[in-house]
Amino acid sequence: RDHGEIAVLSSCTSLVTWMSDSDSEDHEEDERISTLVTYMGKHSAEETASHLKGELGGKDGMVYGAMCFSEHMAMSHFLVTACFDEDSTLTSQIDENKELLAACCKDDEEFQRGFLLAMELYIVRELRKGIAKYDKVLKKLWECDVVSEDLVEQWHGKENALHEFYPEFVLDDAIAIRESAAKFLEWVQEGDE
Repeated sequence: RDHGEIAVLSSCTSLVTWMSDSDSEDHEEDERISTLVTYMGKHSAEETASHLKGELGGKDGMVYGAMCFSEHMAMSHFLVTACFDEDSTLTSQIDENKELLAACCKDDEEFQRGFLLAMELYIVRELRKGIAKYDKVLKKLWECDVVSEDLVEQWHGKENALHEFYPEFVLDDAIAIRESAAKFLEWVQEGDE
């Protein structure tokens, strides 16, 4: 296949992947989110991570009311939705859930990639004030061994990464969140010197 055909297929996949009604704020929630919330309240972080990846999975996951065919993105969305809300600061919630987040992401680069995209989506959809403070979120995730510096750098370099999964993608949001993320990357690089 030539690159033009691949680009068209990729765009079509994005449209098929997200079959959402952009005017609707009431999105169908994947039942696996409530199952995960219940399970995590009764089990260890390791058991919950294993349950998420093994039993629940992300196949044909519903993400903001639309079918997502990326299993890692869907599982990461379930995790983000189960762990975070708008009632307290995101960094304090990361602290509260650090064992579970680390257990899910540990030694799993694909899950970490999905997690970074799910976090970006959560911020631009649910917690827009977090865009300007995303460096602090990344710092906390890094300190808690949830994401690696290398994968944050890769995510940072792909401004349109979320576009594949989210048709309401706004490039200005992606640029703004990465401008904030750049402060974290600068901080890490200063520490390496």
